[in-house]
Amino acid sequence: MALYGEINQTLVTMTSQPGGQAVGLCGADGNMVKGHSVNAQLGFVGEIDAVDPILVQQVLDDGYLPIIAPMGVEQGGTCLNMNADLVASRIAGALQADMLTFLSDVDGIRNADGTVMEELDETQAQRLIAKGGHS
Repeated sequence: MALYGEINQTLVTMTSQPGGQAVGLCGADGNMVKGHSVNAQLGFVGEIDAVDPILVQQVLDDGYLPIIAPMGVEQGGTCLNMNADLVASRIAGALQADMLTFLSDVDGIRNADGTVMEELDETQAQRLIAKGGHS
């Protein structure tokens, strides 16, 4: 609830103050993100099964920036906390987005020499994953 009720609304307000048009959503809205519980011992933590981008597309078409809390819903209606990077990636993929930008409190993904990678395409990402995170 903190993600959607407090943090999401704070981000919407921050975006709107300089003149932006933002709308706060969560993945459970309109069954945008469907998933399943990972492990009962972890509580309400889920993995993504499917993404429906229709609501996000409508918000974009109406000229608003959607700010989406990384939550989803499982069969039966239970709300689950989802990995934010994966939710963003799956929604961007479903929208066939040209680019996905992450805002984070870390410098970024680093090369073996310690420099931050300015951009990362799918091929580079797959190479890093195959090598266990080392370029």
